[in-house]
Amino acid sequence: MNLKMIFTVYGVYNILLGLAFVLVPGPAMEGAGITPTPDLIATQQIWGVALIGIGWIAWALRGAEGNESLVSVAKTFIVFTALSIVVTVYHFTLGFSGPPIYINVLINLFALIGLFMKAK
Repeated sequence: MNLKMIFTVYGVYNILLGLAFVLVPGPAMEGAGITPTPDLIATQQIWGVALIGIGWIAWALRGAEGNESLVSVAKTFIVFTALSIVVTVYHFTLGFSGPPIYINVLINLFALIGLFMKAK
């Protein structure tokens, strides 16, 4: 496994998730057991735009290789990914569950492990 593969998978996943949050926020929330309200839909769409940006950055980084800047960026993604897992697991403990939650944790865990292995 290399950083190119990790950034590609992580980028595509975040772009697709972000698009779902922006374009169909209600069904995306219902899939996680959350009842959509106008306030939550607005928040979901804002978060969706952020995810698209994160995915786009990861996608752009997939072609970068072999310098200290890339390792530094990988370490930043490690922190972001770990925080994302912690928040997702926290919400899982509150009762929000379903396939999107499990997939989110697995994809982020995959990215965290891969980034950690390559950023040593």
